[in-house]
Amino acid sequence: MLSESELMSLGTANIIEIGAHSVTHSVLPSQPVDDQRREVSESKRALEELVEQPIRSFSYPYGLTSAPTLSVVRDAGFDRACTTRPASVAANGDPFDLPRMAVRDCNGEQFSRMLSGVFQ
Repeated sequence: MLSESELMSLGTANIIEIGAHSVTHSVLPSQPVDDQRREVSESKRALEELVEQPIRSFSYPYGLTSAPTLSVVRDAGFDRACTTRPASVAANGDPFDLPRMAVRDCNGEQFSRMLSGVFQ
């Protein structure tokens, strides 16, 4: 986790994008849609206020989503959202249901092996 000052500092870097992740890290699909809307929109609003720039990406807590959750995130004004499903991004894929490869603490050789397993 980052402090507010670390997040603000990170937000000024042009090579890093800050994305939203919800307010309480709840399992969104298990929540009523109105609660999902609050979780998603408040997360976006608070981050935009803090870093003073648009927040365009969302990451589903625990990678879990559903059709209503996809709609909530889309309607909140995001451009894209990630799950935790490990796969390559397909050209015709849904930008609100993007796969994502988890990268753990590893050295360059380990990272290279991990990438080669995905991009064979």
